[in-house]
Amino acid sequence: MTVRCTKPASLKLNVALVVTIVAAIFTFSWTISNMPAMAAAPPSLRSTFATTAAFDAMDGLHGNRYVYTDNWAGDLAWGASYVMEAYVTMYEATGETKYLDRLVYLADAVLAHRDSILGTTDYLGRSLPGWTAGAHYSIGEIELLDAGGHPTLYLSTAATGYNHQTQVVVTAGQTPDTFNLRINNAELGWSDYFTDLTMDPEHPRYAVKVISASPLAAPTHAARLKVRDLNSPSQGEKRHPVPVYTTLSASRYLWPVHQGMITYPMIAFARLVQADPKLEAYKPKAAAYIQAVEELMEILEADWRENEAGEGWYAVPRGAPVWMDGIDEPFNHFLAVGRTMVELAAVTGKTKWRERAEKMARTFKNDLRLAPLALKDEGEVLLYKDFEAEDPEISGDVVLDTTTAAAGQGSLLIVDNDPTRYAAVRIVDIPVEPGITYSLSVWCKTDDPIGDGGYITILVDELSAAKSRVQVQWFNQKRSLDWEHNRIEIIPAPQTAFLRLTIYPAARTGVQKMGQAWFDDLTLMAQKGDAESVETYIWPYWWSKGYGYKGWTQSDDVSDNTPALSGRTTIEDTSHGSIDAHFAYLAYKNGMVFDDTDMMRFANTFLYRMVSWSNGKASLKEFVNGTGETSLYDQSAARWGFLAEFNPEIYNVLESIYGETSWSGYSLHLLASAVMNRLQSVLFDE
Repeated sequence: MTVRCTKPASLKLNVALVVTIVAAIFTFSWTISNMPAMAAAPPSLRSTFATTAAFDAMDGLHGNRYVYTDNWAGDLAWGASYVMEAYVTMYEATGETKYLDRLVYLADAVLAHRDSILGTTDYLGRSLPGWTAGAHYSIGEIELLDAGGHPTLYLSTAATGYNHQTQVVVTAGQTPDTFNLRINNAELGWSDYFTDLTMDPEHPRYAVKVISASPLAAPTHAARLKVRDLNSPSQGEKRHPVPVYTTLSASRYLWPVHQGMITYPMIAFARLVQADPKLEAYKPKAAAYIQAVEELMEILEADWRENEAGEGWYAVPRGAPVWMDGIDEPFNHFLAVGRTMVELAAVTGKTKWRERAEKMARTFKNDLRLAPLALKDEGEVLLYKDFEAEDPEISGDVVLDTTTAAAGQGSLLIVDNDPTRYAAVRIVDIPVEPGITYSLSVWCKTDDPIGDGGYITILVDELSAAKSRVQVQWFNQKRSLDWEHNRIEIIPAPQTAFLRLTIYPAARTGVQKMGQAWFDDLTLMAQKGDAESVETYIWPYWWSKGYGYKGWTQSDDVSDNTPALSGRTTIEDTSHGSIDAHFAYLAYKNGMVFDDTDMMRFANTFLYRMVSWSNGKASLKEFVNGTGETSLYDQSAARWGFLAEFNPEIYNVLESIYGETSWSGYSLHLLASAVMNRLQSVLFDE
């Protein structure tokens, strides 16, 4: 793969300053009454993205959108935090304190929306000095009432999101003392309907028994429906629910990842103030932020875990109102806290916080897989399918189409027109060896570039010698009317002995999705050991030693809301992955665990795996190993900008993604403008 790197004609590269790039820091709170003025937005921001004028214009569009917002739906964690980061980054770029004033105004407003200030309580009734969330993050619950207003039947769902959109409808049954119940979630695509239920435990239509037999109540179903009788055994008559049309409610939970995202700008600002005598006026705010952040970090201590290997992480307490109660947090969740912890250790000098950060760094680094990436295909072809004729090594919904091909005389057509099952073609298992890098490539096209939500994809199953699943990855294809060539690298896990390839025209989002696609010249190659390559890192979304990655069964007795779950071995995505990599960068800057080699490998991962070029335009792939959809996370590209310290070509990627695009002023776009301004101020001189 060739990375395009062209220096802007009007700028000179200042090599001496390359090593001084600092990741975005942040700044904070004046009084809400002292809000600095903002510039009005021009009609277009095209081609001026990396200028102060563009930043100020975008700030004028939406800079105050989070001032009166709480974190119920995660808006402060995934919105206000980026705006605060953008302000301090612009101060770093320009030295103008007006950006610090903007930041402290917003930060004070954010602090004013802590639960302890608003009087909001979490699922345990605590009003904590942090920011809880509910909405789509929590499980959904309801206590249905009888005619006297007393709770009689409890229902809950624990899907991974959007339980609060689950509708519950109770109507009268055909006979006295019976009722009908419909439960439906249109967003997630599941529903069930139960008729003539009763609250009599001896009756064959006893509600708890009937609902518990629903497919939605199976431990492995995405809904994880639960039901419980709330009538007292000594109550005598069993009262049934009265008719109602409602939705499930979401309880509040203090997500560590949200606390990390929100507090990192504040504590990084405090460090900036400590280091710069010119910012003496901001010291009272810095002290207040240190106190607020440290108080919150102490609350998170209850969920801290560590092992004898010197690794540390956060876990979700069992019984918390979220689907993943009782298990370890994924990387981006606890490393978001880790970013705050690195800076908190620096500003307080406390060993406790530094040790926490070092243990999180060790957890992450131990799970990074060194993945040399060949810059071109050279090696032994292990599998080649041209789909020209019948082949005993492929099975399933096979149609050989002789009317179209990327090359030769035919291709594989897979048609999915059945809403009750997935259409697919499976290829015979292929023996592989750990320690060897494999490349998988294919040509693909469809007749519908829009689709109905299903993915055109190849499921790559890594299997053990006993043919049990080790891990999986999805090789998603671009929806194109023309033949498109796609390629991924596969680095088998140590216990992998076989690869199994299953090809789908419409998958991953439910069997009801349909469509058709053509595939041609499928090739699996074992890369030559001496092929020209670069060193990169890939890593999973979930920590490989934890339950999220390995999965658990009911007998493990791990979680209340999710009694069993298959392991989730998916690769980290390029949006959340920026949090992980930025934590590693901060740890590196503070002499913790990571070194120059690690940083170069992260930079290579971004440039050579994540970035895709088409017609001179850069975009990002969905996952850090270079697989998945293209352009899905382009708006997050600037969050990787700190890696330009190790390879300035990253600036050119960001310029390609942002330079010729109109943006709305959304928080991530504001941050991207700030990062581009910052990189220009560090990398180039007029």
